[in-house]
Amino acid sequence: MKKHFLLIIISMSFLMSCNNSGKVEQSTDVNEQEIPLKYATHFKIFKSGNDFRIEIYDRQKVVQEFKVSTNPQSDDVLKIPFKRYIATSTTHLGYVEQLDLREGLIGFPNTNFISDTILHHRVIKNELVELGTAESMNMEKLFELNPDVIFDFPNPIAEGQKEKLKKAGLKTIIITEFYEETALGKVEWIKLFGLLLGKQEKSNIEFQEIERRYIELTNSIEEKENKPTVFSGIMFGDTWYAPGGQSFAAKFYKTVGANYVWKDDLSSGSNSFSFERVFKDAVGADYWIGVGGQKSLESLLSTNSNYSLFKAFKQKNVYSFYGGITTWGANSYFEKGVLEPDVILKDLIIIFDEKGDKSKLVYHKRLY
Repeated sequence: MKKHFLLIIISMSFLMSCNNSGKVEQSTDVNEQEIPLKYATHFKIFKSGNDFRIEIYDRQKVVQEFKVSTNPQSDDVLKIPFKRYIATSTTHLGYVEQLDLREGLIGFPNTNFISDTILHHRVIKNELVELGTAESMNMEKLFELNPDVIFDFPNPIAEGQKEKLKKAGLKTIIITEFYEETALGKVEWIKLFGLLLGKQEKSNIEFQEIERRYIELTNSIEEKENKPTVFSGIMFGDTWYAPGGQSFAAKFYKTVGANYVWKDDLSSGSNSFSFERVFKDAVGADYWIGVGGQKSLESLLSTNSNYSLFKAFKQKNVYSFYGGITTWGANSYFEKGVLEPDVILKDLIIIFDEKGDKSKLVYHKRLY
C-alpha cells in the first residue's frame, strides 16, 4: 500500500515516450473540433466525423498522441470501444466501476489492491487475472489475455517492460490523471474512459452529477473565524514528503476552511523536507493528515519517536487515508476516492469540526 500512498503525495514528473503504435502526426484536418473540457488540463479530445484524436499530457508537454474511431479507415487508428482491457493503477478501476464496465476488465497487476466487491468476486472466479507488479507484469499472461488496450501510467521503473509491450504489438494508453491539480479535473478523466469504452453519454452524465454534488457542498461551507491549522505527510527514510501548497490536497484543506502550514508554497506536486524543517513549521499545528498505513498512534510512534512532539499527536488529531479498508486489505481511497471528491470533502469537514462525528468518516481514519 506504500506505493499508493506515495502516488498521492509525490509528484511524478516523468518523461514518457509515445504509444506503441507510433506518434500520430499533428492533425491538419480543417473539420477537426476540440471537445471542450471544464477542469481537466492533461488530456484533450479532438473530433472529426467518427474519428477522435487524443492528446495526453504530463505537466508540460504531450507524452502520447493517438487516434481512435468506431469505424477506423487506417491501421494507425485504434478501433473503439475497447471491449477487453487491463488497468495498472487502482485509480483506473474507479472510472471503470463508475461506468459499470467491470466485465471488460480482464487483468490487473496486484488484485489484492482491488477494493470493489464485484471485481473482487471476479478475481475469486478467475475472471480477472493477477499479473504481478505494475513494474514487472507477467508477460506470458499478458500475451494470453491479448487485451484490446492496457491503461498504463508513467513509471520509469517499468521502461524495460514497456519496450516488450511495444515490440509485442500490445497497445497502451497512458493515463495521467494524477497530474491534475483540482479534484474535478481528476473526475473529468471519466470522459476519456467513456469515449474509449463506449459509454460517452453515461460518462458525461456521471461527471455532471459528481460536479453538482461537489459544487453544492463547497458552496454550503461557512467561513470559519478561527481556522484550524493542518500539516500532511510522513517520513520515509530521512525525508518527509508532503503535498505542495498548490496541490489538490492543499486546495481541499483551503476549501473546508483550514490553514495548511505550507499554503504559501508554490508547488503543485510534493515537497521533501528534513524533519527539522517540518518540526519548525508544524509542531503547533492542530491536525495531522496522511500518515501512511499506520493503524494506531503507538504504531506510528514506533517508526519515529519524535512524532510525539507534535501538538496534533498529543491531542490525538492524527488521521490516515485508511478508513475504507476491506477485509482482504484493499484501500478504497485510492480506487473510489478519485470520483468522490464530495465524500472526501465531507470527511474533512467532520475532521476539522471539534464536535464532528468521527464515526461517519468514510476515507479517513482517526488514530488512537
